[in-house]
Amino acid sequence: MSKQKGYLIKKVLLLAALLLICLGGVVTAMSWGTRKENIFEEMYYNEYYSATKWFFYPKFAWRKAENIAGQEATTLNSMNETNEQYQADAVSDQLEKLNLSFRFPDGEAKNGTVSILMVFKLSNSENVHVNYLYSLKEKTLVQSISEFIDHQELTNKEIIQSNLKAAGSSLEQIEQLGNNFLKNTVLRDWCLVYDSRFSVDDWGDVKVVTKW
Repeated sequence: MSKQKGYLIKKVLLLAALLLICLGGVVTAMSWGTRKENIFEEMYYNEYYSATKWFFYPKFAWRKAENIAGQEATTLNSMNETNEQYQADAVSDQLEKLNLSFRFPDGEAKNGTVSILMVFKLSNSENVHVNYLYSLKEKTLVQSISEFIDHQELTNKEIIQSNLKAAGSSLEQIEQLGNNFLKNTVLRDWCLVYDSRFSVDDWGDVKVVTKW
């Protein structure tokens, strides 16, 4: 009798475990089914579910990209972020750095951001930073440009224009470089590693603005 009882308990526990797994799968599938309004939301949710729903979700699509450096982290870091880093020198000798950062406030998927940072080398050995910040809440992609001299960040448009001119470049050239790498490297790579609804020319519902 005790053996039969023990067998029944094990069977009930097994069925309960299977039920929980199935329920988790259904909940996760419903979350995945949330309509992504644009290409940046596809990236955002893929990173989030890869880091938090490891049992149900295929891992980090970005890490299949050819020039993404090897990443071992599989969960959110202490700042509730995930990061993907390009081997910048393999992409272009103009690039010092090309990184993607995904932030999830309080470890939740809502109201987070995607940051795409490009650091370009100037002929005078200084660097100019072009950053694209996508806000899930606002559905905006904000481009900002800054320069770092002696570890000090400069954001004044006129000063940056003057420094770029002295380095044999211009603000328009830097903006174009950033847009070209965003479109022809970052978004192109995403469409190669992920079955996207969008393309390098069709980003979906997103407003692009420049911030100074």
